[in-house]
Amino acid sequence: PVQASVPDLTDADTGDTYTYSTVSDPSEGSISWINSSTGLYEFAPGIDDFQDLYLNQQEEVSFTYKTTDQNGIESVNNGQIDITVTGDNDPPIVQSGSIGSDVFEDAPIPVQGSIQGTIEVDSGDTYTYSTESDPSEGTITWIDNGEAGTYEFAPGNDFQDLSEGQTRTVFFTFKATDSYEEVSNLGQINIVVTGQNDDTTVASGSIDLDVFEDGVPVQASVPDLTDADTGDTYTYSTV
Repeated sequence: PVQASVPDLTDADTGDTYTYSTVSDPSEGSISWINSSTGLYEFAPGIDDFQDLYLNQQEEVSFTYKTTDQNGIESVNNGQIDITVTGDNDPPIVQSGSIGSDVFEDAPIPVQGSIQGTIEVDSGDTYTYSTESDPSEGTITWIDNGEAGTYEFAPGNDFQDLSEGQTRTVFFTFKATDSYEEVSNLGQINIVVTGQNDDTTVASGSIDLDVFEDGVPVQASVPDLTDADTGDTYTYSTV
């Protein structure tokens, strides 16, 4: 808060005493009288007011006041005090969310998303998005890292271990930097990837046991197959 005194008043009567009081408050900020007998007051911009001001932008507010003397007589006019408030830079505030679209393993075309809900407190300020941490699988590319905040997610060759319908959630974190290099909090985007069935590859081989005409049956197992999907089950059949 800033303290100041109102200008000297004019009164032909010598020896009068006065009490100062507010007639109308400023549109933003607040006024309190530190000493209502001498006209010493305090102006507090507050936490929530003037937040729309960008760096060095100014806004003028005012309050009016009056005096009442010891006889209960009020001043014939109201005085006005003008206060100029200069803005400081406020960092943008980003929100977490999700990509908002279905994403599948082996998707041939990357899935696009956009950052939603970013708050730039200072009016007229601009900001740029950047990745803070990449997803553990897949890749993120910014299409427009300006205020549009559009990006794309490509699963690539990751997520091959997912069986059909199985899901896995990955995420990336991001931040916004405004035109005065003020950095936001970190936001997080969650991405749910759904698995698709991968082909099974069987191997050829030989029984690797002695087999004799008219001999007893011989048991053996086929070679291990190859399947990227974990947890799949199989039924073998003769072709």
